[in-house]
Amino acid sequence: MHYCLRIIFFLFICFSSFQSLKAQYVTIPDTNLRNYLMGYPGYAGCFNSNKQMDTTCFIYEQVLYIPNQGISNLTGIQYFKSLKSLDCSNNELINLPILPKSLTYLYCNNNWLTSLPELPDSLIYLDCNYNFLTSLPDLPNSLSTLVCTNNQLTTLPALSDSLIYLNCNYNNITTLPSLPDSLITLICVINQLDSLPTLPAFLKYLNCNGNKIASLPVLPNSLIDLSCGSNKLTSIPELPKSLASLGCDANQLTSLPDLPDSLSFLSCESNQIISLPALPSSLDTLYCLNNQLTALPNLPKLLIYLECMGNHITNLPPLPDSLSFLDCGTNKLYCLPILPNSIKILYAMYNHISCLPNKPSSATYIDSSWQVCNDSNNPNNCPIAQQTTGITTSTTITQQLLFPNPSTGIVNITSSQFTTADVSIISTSGTVVFSQNAVNLSSASFNLSTLPKGLYFVQINSGGSVTTQKLALE
Repeated sequence: MHYCLRIIFFLFICFSSFQSLKAQYVTIPDTNLRNYLMGYPGYAGCFNSNKQMDTTCFIYEQVLYIPNQGISNLTGIQYFKSLKSLDCSNNELINLPILPKSLTYLYCNNNWLTSLPELPDSLIYLDCNYNFLTSLPDLPNSLSTLVCTNNQLTTLPALSDSLIYLNCNYNNITTLPSLPDSLITLICVINQLDSLPTLPAFLKYLNCNGNKIASLPVLPNSLIDLSCGSNKLTSIPELPKSLASLGCDANQLTSLPDLPDSLSFLSCESNQIISLPALPSSLDTLYCLNNQLTALPNLPKLLIYLECMGNHITNLPPLPDSLSFLDCGTNKLYCLPILPNSIKILYAMYNHISCLPNKPSSATYIDSSWQVCNDSNNPNNCPIAQQTTGITTSTTITQQLLFPNPSTGIVNITSSQFTTADVSIISTSGTVVFSQNAVNLSSASFNLSTLPKGLYFVQINSGGSVTTQKLALE
């Protein structure tokens, strides 16, 4: 008797399994989705003569890639019971059906979605940008990447403890939830944030441009890239030693903190900065245009790109041999330093410049028709690249910059040839009217307003090497 019962039970299990795998045909209401599935490689026989789909055909399918198909209804996706990756981006979807529980990757960006269904616990990656979402459902704790840019969000739900990457650009978010310790990248550009929560200890990339943030929290030591432009910052906190890139444009800054030795990119344009801190030797790009600068610090030897237009700079420091791009227009420059052979682009209009110290053969664009300085076109007594005499053809650059010239009293002297020197002012009769020894020529300034107006000679003596330039006092 027991043996017969076991046989009956075994046959029942087999029959049930057979019934579950038996073809079950359903209608896929969206024509574009149906046509796509009918043409799916290897599944031509999954539709009957009435164009109904056999649900057993797609039970084990793990990937469905259907972007740009004009689909407006995803009904039928529930039969993809093993689906792990779904890309339905760039369609005409207004909503999504219940999602398969196995799903780990969901790309539903660039649709007309106003809401999302419950997200499966297995989901790792969600990209729902460029929709009309006003809120997000609860996020599964497995989620490591969330991209929800260009929606109409005002808040975010609690973030998963596994989240590594968060991009919520171009929404109307007023506050961010607590950030998980796992977060490495935070991008929250153009929202309505007036503050940021405590930053995770391992955060490497932070971009909070285009908000209303008045102050930044303590920056983690792991941070590599910080972009905080177009906010309301009046100061920047201490920068971590690991930082390689800093963008703090269009704030209300009057100064910057000490810059780390690792920094290679600095953009601080459109602030009220009066002076820059010492520049690290690793820096290759500097944007400091549209500030209140009257001078620049010594430039790093590796600098390639310098844009300092729209300031009050009266003198540029010696230019490094690596420099390729220089925009120093709209300042108060009377002279340019010797241009390195590496220079390709030069913008220097709207200054008091009348000639160039030299024209490197590498230059492909100079925004004026200035000629190289000579005795007849050099009223400011600017430096000129001169050739040495002898059998060699190498060029030695002598650069003493005397400005302003003519002067009403205050005279500044800088030199790329000497670091310190004895300076003498000599009248046309040969009388020494002013002298000072061991002058630091990186920032020398003299008040000669007590001397009579007229022509003088400025003699610079460093270790027996003497140069002389004319100076006019008015």
